[in-house]
Amino acid sequence: GNNKVILEGGQVQLNAIASGNSNLSFLWLPNIALNNNLILQPTAAPVDNITYTITATQSNNCSSSDSINVQVLKSLIIPNAFSPNHDRINDTWQITYLNSYPDCVVEIFNRYGQLVFHSNGYSTPWDGTYNGRLVMSDDYWFTVSYEDENHIKREFKAHFAMKR
Repeated sequence: GNNKVILEGGQVQLNAIASGNSNLSFLWLPNIALNNNLILQPTAAPVDNITYTITATQSNNCSSSDSINVQVLKSLIIPNAFSPNHDRINDTWQITYLNSYPDCVVEIFNRYGQLVFHSNGYSTPWDGTYNGRLVMSDDYWFTVSYEDENHIKREFKAHFAMKR
């Protein structure tokens, strides 16, 4: 089936289509976060990414199955400070759940507007360096650009403190 993308806390209708005699029965598995797993087009509200499989069975036990993936985009948790002092506590500026947005762009700027970090995707959080050198304790500004569940470009801007 067609894959779906929802925001955390959202829901989506699973739009299955079936043809055959009128005595079809339906079974969606796993039966997790579905309003009814025995109907053709249930509503799903999963909290994590999930693959649902529907099996349609005719009265003569002939059956057919298909699957649909539902990706759940988590709400970002963006820290307002971090301390890259190698104590293993908040040593990187890590945006929680940003991996849900694989095509995101993260940019961090110092107080003078100089770009000190750029990332397409977010496989490596910022460690408080620029060109391999430690940057000073200060406030930094950032932008996070991404596509939402409707493929609309979004941008979030704010600042955080970095203390050594």
